[in-house]
Amino acid sequence: MEGVPVARSADGNPHYRWFDRYWVDADRMPFFIEVGREIAGFCLIRVLDGDWNIAEFAIRPEWRRQRVGRRSVEVLAQKARLSGADQLIADVRTWNDRALKFWAACGFRQVRAKDGIVHAQLPLEPSA
Repeated sequence: MEGVPVARSADGNPHYRWFDRYWVDADRMPFFIEVGREIAGFCLIRVLDGDWNIAEFAIRPEWRRQRVGRRSVEVLAQKARLSGADQLIADVRTWNDRALKFWAACGFRQVRAKDGIVHAQLPLEPSA
């Protein structure tokens, strides 16, 4: 993640404490974002109280500024809505202006800021 020190395992590889759980826990879902046959990014979702919380979201630099991220959020919102979720949630560090602008451009509204984290929500319309 940009601007945040990455935890590393004893062998020096980046370590994400919950990564393996996204493939085994019923309340966690990994998504790869593809453009054609190329992986352009990924998203890790955690379902909490029925809402979809975006734990991690990343688009490879060469795919940024091409609406890949925004289209990916639209697809996630559709999948969340079909699963019965009322909203998508993204928590963003207050200093991360680029991420805050991205989520706002995707329709997320800032609900509160606490302890250096902005809690943003995208209400989902019920599916027809």
